[in-house]
Amino acid sequence: MTGFSSPVRVFLFDLGNVLIHFDHMIAARKIADRTGVSVERLYDQFFGSDLLIRHDAGKISVREFYEGVRERLQFDIDEPTFFKMWNDIFAPNEKMFALARRILSRFPAYIISNTNRSHFEHCALKFPVLREFTGWILSYEVRALKPDPKIYEAALKRAGTRPEESFYIDDRSDLIAAARKLGFPAHRFVGYDDLVKRLKSEKLLT
Repeated sequence: MTGFSSPVRVFLFDLGNVLIHFDHMIAARKIADRTGVSVERLYDQFFGSDLLIRHDAGKISVREFYEGVRERLQFDIDEPTFFKMWNDIFAPNEKMFALARRILSRFPAYIISNTNRSHFEHCALKFPVLREFTGWILSYEVRALKPDPKIYEAALKRAGTRPEESFYIDDRSDLIAAARKLGFPAHRFVGYDDLVKRLKSEKLLT
């Protein structure tokens, strides 16, 4: 009788609220305090806007994003100050950093994220573990946002694997559903302990 052998050859990690914590309200409150614009209006016209979606999808540059925000909200914050507030929303998930390093000791692992250049470059500097990953598949570079199949296809091409060989971890149930539809073994992240239990059950972690 042979033991269970997983086909998994590579890991794909979401970034936000998996490897790192983030809260857009931190930036919203700071910008609101500086400009006098209400937090509610700022959140509705900024964080929930097509402007941010186009920025994350790589359709507009960092400069165009800043100019678009400034025009919509009519503020006079200079660009470096704005991006300092905009980027200062992240905190490490240290247990997940340690787990990622354990996985990287056995498997290639990639970050696949809906993000933008300013956020990712800030995080890569602030959290050196992100630079230890085998590679990154980022929405603004691929010019496609999850759950668009294009970004998952870009991940497979980069990793040189098939969906069934690529274990995908994300906190959003809609993105997990999209990945499973494409054939990925996928885990909805709700916490470190639950993920470790799943990986051990599939003999992907010892």
